[in-house]
Amino acid sequence: MIRVVLDTNIVVSATLHAGGLPEAVFNLAIGGVIQFCISEPVLAEYEEVLCRPRLAIPPEKVAKCACPYPGEKRLYGRHRGS
Repeated sequence: MIRVVLDTNIVVSATLHAGGLPEAVFNLAIGGVIQFCISEPVLAEYEEVLCRPRLAIPPEKVAKCACPYPGEKRLYGRHRGS
């Protein structure tokens, strides 16, 4: 399985621009098609950047990106179904 670490810029682009390549890659990652390698510090960075007022991202979209696997506490190298 392909493993990916998504840069914060990709996550922001995926959130702001529906239908683009960043959104497609993000959806593959949260869908478990590719292995989303992520850490708590990276999740914190996603949330910090996505919550910036100038981006005006709705809270439900921020939640989807900042917590792609609700209920899981540790996400190091994990993907849904593992």
